[in-house]
Amino acid sequence: MQKPLIVLLPGLFMPISSWSRETLRHLRQFGDCVPLSLPGHYPEPALQEGQHYDKALVLESIDRQLAEQLEPEQLASRPVVLFGHSTGALTALYYASQRQDLVSAVISIGGTVDGREEENVYYWNQLGTRYLGTLGLKLTNFSTWLGTMNAATHRLVMKAAFHNPHKVLADGDFEAAMPDYFPDLRKFDTSTAGRILRDLYQFDAKPELTRLHLPVWVCAGEEDDFVPERRTRELTDTLPEATLDVIPDTGHLPFVEETERFFRSMRVFMQQVGLGVWAENQPALSVREAIGPVSSRDKAALRSATRKLSASGS
Repeated sequence: MQKPLIVLLPGLFMPISSWSRETLRHLRQFGDCVPLSLPGHYPEPALQEGQHYDKALVLESIDRQLAEQLEPEQLASRPVVLFGHSTGALTALYYASQRQDLVSAVISIGGTVDGREEENVYYWNQLGTRYLGTLGLKLTNFSTWLGTMNAATHRLVMKAAFHNPHKVLADGDFEAAMPDYFPDLRKFDTSTAGRILRDLYQFDAKPELTRLHLPVWVCAGEEDDFVPERRTRELTDTLPEATLDVIPDTGHLPFVEETERFFRSMRVFMQQVGLGVWAENQPALSVREAIGPVSSRDKAALRSATRKLSASGS
């Protein structure tokens, strides 16, 4: 079996470099990491006036990013596993439903069947974008800007995502990750945040997910304040081939709060679907998979430094 490609899709407003080195280290046990951006998120182009975060944009953006990073032979010959968190999970699930000939499996962490927010700050932002018109959009843009203004305000935002925030925020791995991704986080165009949240309210993938006949690992934190348990159950019940795993004592980022347990459970899933082992002599991918920070590079510079691989991996 050839070595899988683990395609990474981060959460809402997070940049391509937001995966911690510890997370990437664990993921490389399962395959070669190929980090992508959500549509409209840095370093992808910001949403233009009149453009929407919708199903057409998801397909166009993910198709293009994969074509930029990988040769067609690689996509055709190597198993592709989509690994998505939160909005990245919704995006990965929808993409997989439309590209079932390309994708082998999906890992959904904190995912839902649609983009409707509940029980968190984004719920109120999304509500404002729907009922307060331009004022609601501006308030959402401003609150998003506050969360990216500096490291201190970003830590306040991140606290809500963890069940044990003091433990995580005091951890050396989290502090080591901040310089890697925070400069890129600040490059997100916060003037588009309200429009993205408004669009996500209309993003309903449930009809397509009922026809997603691929193995999906649905993973959730038992104490996730962003995604209520009933939403996780709804996603699991919608998917024809879902495996549910709830990680105790964790919030919206179980792979950060209980890293070892999370990846042990992921290994079980990967083995169950036949993706846990691969040929030892399979060449490694040389795509720039967050080897050090993407910070201070614009997208053009990143592309110029990242060449496509040949089918031989050289």
